[in-house]
Amino acid sequence: MEYIYKGLQDLEKKGEFIKVGLVGAGQMGSGMVSVAAQMPGLKVVAIA
Repeated sequence: MEYIYKGLQDLEKKGEFIKVGLVGAGQMGSGMVSVAAQMPGLKVVAIA
């Protein structure tokens, strides 16, 4: 997991992001969006 987190930090330092979309934003989905929004290198772009 640490390797992935470091990779995401490196992406953010370069000004690049992985775009994330979520389909089915129920109780668990809203929690996942909250976590993803706080992670470096990820950008939540769509929720349905």
